[in-house]
Amino acid sequence: MNERTRALLFGAGAIGAGIGRLAAQRDEIELVAAVDAAPEKAGRPLFEVLGIEGQGPGPRIEADAERALAAAKPQVVLHATGSYLPDVLPQLIACCRAGANIVSTCEELAFPWRRHPEAAK
Repeated sequence: MNERTRALLFGAGAIGAGIGRLAAQRDEIELVAAVDAAPEKAGRPLFEVLGIEGQGPGPRIEADAERALAAAKPQVVLHATGSYLPDVLPQLIACCRAGANIVSTCEELAFPWRRHPEAAK
């Protein structure tokens, strides 16, 4: 079997939770960390929040993204926190600084040069 890809789930809201559930079903993906700023989610086991049974608790959801990124050293971040580039840019920069690739649901990342040329650089 090939090596599993270490993934961090960034955002456990409705969209992020769906992504997390799908990722947890994939043999080639290992969810090694999760980040969500919501106080009712931070500190809880990820799989409990996602409603996943039979795989153990999974990692605990962390409120501090930089701490989670540094500790987990993910290869990829599954990012689902917002639609607007100015809102998510600090999160994306933190992921890049941690050396992670990013897959994001942020719609404005599809063509950021039009509305946010400086951020796109």
